[in-house]
Amino acid sequence: CHMAVAPGQTSGTYDFSLTNGQTVIESYDRIGLRPSDLTRHHMMSARTSINLELLQWSNVGVNLFKIISDSIDLISNQATYLLPTSLVTLTDVWYTTINGNGAGYNQDRILTPLTRQEYAAISNKLQPGIPTSFWFQFLATPQITLWQPPSVGGPDYAVNWYGLQQIQDANLGGGERPDIVYRAIDALCARLAWRLAIKFAPAMAAARKI
Repeated sequence: CHMAVAPGQTSGTYDFSLTNGQTVIESYDRIGLRPSDLTRHHMMSARTSINLELLQWSNVGVNLFKIISDSIDLISNQATYLLPTSLVTLTDVWYTTINGNGAGYNQDRILTPLTRQEYAAISNKLQPGIPTSFWFQFLATPQITLWQPPSVGGPDYAVNWYGLQQIQDANLGGGERPDIVYRAIDALCARLAWRLAIKFAPAMAAARKI
């Protein structure tokens, strides 16, 4: 329950959200389908559509609310390291000397990205040294390849990164909510309404497209 507030005052709360199920109901409302109109097929189709929409959000750009970070413990002479399977892309990568070779603080050096062609053009890919660049491969299990391969490894040397993580799957049961922030709720409802209109109210699809 919510605490009562005096007339004219704001609520003092920041808790508004929608579950995945409520998002679907709101989206169907926008194309003229009320809860009493919805069948099991409507809900199954909506689950597919909301997940396809969230997938599209991961593809079209960097969602700042899904930026994550991690660190790679370097291994001497090893150039390639596996990254989380949920990672979409890397945004920032840097090489860290832990404790600054005895200075008591970390020293960081940004690494620059290489394209596949630029990496292929390096004549000696196995020459160890201090990494200055990286090649990111967006495979089923993403991986990063450093150039030069580190001549020394952990625990005194590491590579740190920021990256874009994919949005989590959406299921309609159990009060589960979309893996998005507050400011994106209305956008998700609007985009989902358009996807559902294509399938269930095609006369409204053009008006609902954003």
